[in-house]
Amino acid sequence: MERVISYDLAYANTDDYREFYEVLKLLNGKKLNELTYVINTTLTQNEIIEKIKTVMNSADIIYCISVDSKTHELFYQRIVR
Repeated sequence: MERVISYDLAYANTDDYREFYEVLKLLNGKKLNELTYVINTTLTQNEIIEKIKTVMNSADIIYCISVDSKTHELFYQRIVR
């Protein structure tokens, strides 16, 4: 299932986020713009969030955007460490 990950990282140095970008790569992420990726994975929303939590800084702002499988409505969830 495809989802969108949108973020604003607390630190400008991308070397600080090597692990974060590796997770996006593992989730088959495709870059839409500087702060947004589309991911395509069979993992659940909670599994995705847990993977991202382990590699984010507590000051980062990261959202997972998806469509509810039952209602087909768009929703978003902020990922908090």
